[in-house]
Amino acid sequence: MTNRTSEQAFADAASGMVHADPIGDILSRLVKDCVEVVGAEAAAILVQDADKQLELLASSSATATHLELLQAQDAQGPCVDVVKTGERQSAAGAAEMARRWGDVGDAIAEAGFGFV
Repeated sequence: MTNRTSEQAFADAASGMVHADPIGDILSRLVKDCVEVVGAEAAAILVQDADKQLELLASSSATATHLELLQAQDAQGPCVDVVKTGERQSAAGAAEMARRWGDVGDAIAEAGFGFV
């Protein structure tokens, strides 16, 4: 997959739904396509279920999976803040991530991410 567009990624996701592909497969492809389209290092889909529990639906890598599960377990981190507030979150640098999200921020930086 090179030079994909967001339109292609969403068209593929819609096609998967029409053809009744497993939702996990559709979301996995969509997350990986999003990483490529926006030029990110990683991405994931973390949602809150009806019981207010955080659930990881898909991620682009093992590192992203680890960091998302850590956020869900510790109930803190950029993705948790997005779920709570409905607003985009960003932070630049290890110090800001640690200040805002404690051990989770440290883990994000230690995983090699300098910006979220």
